Amino acid sequence: MSYVCPGNAGYPSKPNYDTFWNDYLYYANIIVPVLGVSRSFILGVWYQEWGIPINNPGFSKGTEGYTPQGYCGSFPVFQTLEDGANAFAALFSRRYNGQSTATKTIFQQTTNVSDAYYNGFPGGLKAYNVKNDDGAIVSSVTSQAFAGSTQSGGSILTGTYAANEMFGASPWNEGHYMRNGDSYPGQRLNAVLNSSGWADKERVLG
Repeated sequence: MSYVCPGNAGYPSKPNYDTFWNDYLYYANIIVPVLGVSRSFILGVWYQEWGIPINNPGFSKGTEGYTPQGYCGSFPVFQTLEDGANAFAALFSRRYNGQSTATKTIFQQTTNVSDAYYNGFPGGLKAYNVKNDDGAIVSSVTSQAFAGSTQSGGSILTGTYAANEMFGASPWNEGHYMRNGDSYPGQRLNAVLNSSGWADKERVLG
C-alpha cells in the first residue's frame, strides 16, 4: 500500500472539526474504554498531532508490537488506522495513565490522564523554564484548576480540560501544548476543544 508522508505533495490537508469528528469518532470509541478518558480528549490530541493520514494518530515513534508498512522519517506508518489507534492506546496506557512506568509531569506528578479526567487537575502548581511549542522558554508556568468530570460542577468539558492539562504537562509533547502567550500546559489542546464543540457532541452521545 502506498502512502504520502507529511510535507510532501499529495498529503491531505487537515479536515475541519465536524469532518474530523465524523471520520475518526469510530477509532476514538475503540480506545476510550482502555484509556478511561473522553472521546473529546483523544480526538483533540489526534487533531493537534495530525498523524492520522499515515495511520499514526499521535505521531508516536513506538510500534507497540504492531507491524508498520513503512516509515515517515522515524515515525511508523501503520497498516491501518485501527492499528495506529491501538498502538497509541498501548503506549498511552504504559506511560501516561498512572502506572509504575508512567512519566513525570513538569510539576513532578506521576502522569495520570484518566485520573485528571475524572478527578480534576489542581491549580497553583509551579514549574520554571518550560519550553513551549513555539520554541520559547517560559520562565514560569502556573497550573489552572479544572474540575473532573465526576466532581461537583464537573462535566465532560471540564474533565477534558483537566486531562488536556495533565497530558500537556507530561513529556509527550516537547512544547507541552503551549503557544506563545499561553500560561499553562495543555492550553493549546483546550483551545481546540473550545473551537471544535466536541464536548457538546459527546454529551449528547452519553
